[in-house]
Amino acid sequence: MKEATEELSSMLVVVILIGMLIAFFLTVIWPALHSNFESQSSCDKAICGRKCDGVVNNDVSDGMIWCCYKKHDIQCPYKG
Repeated sequence: MKEATEELSSMLVVVILIGMLIAFFLTVIWPALHSNFESQSSCDKAICGRKCDGVVNNDVSDGMIWCCYKKHDIQCPYKG
């Protein structure tokens, strides 16, 4: 009986640790990955070379160019 209780206790500890790892991933790591993915994919869909107010701006500084995406001005890497 004592061995069964020890196995149950160790299994419970493992389940709790796995739950804590999943919670950490979903609250800390996933939002960072998701926001990075969104910012990278938004540059692929953006209209570059002008800002959202219609002002043409082809100035490439530090390898970045202004683009318009969903009525927001963003800076994207210049791809030539």
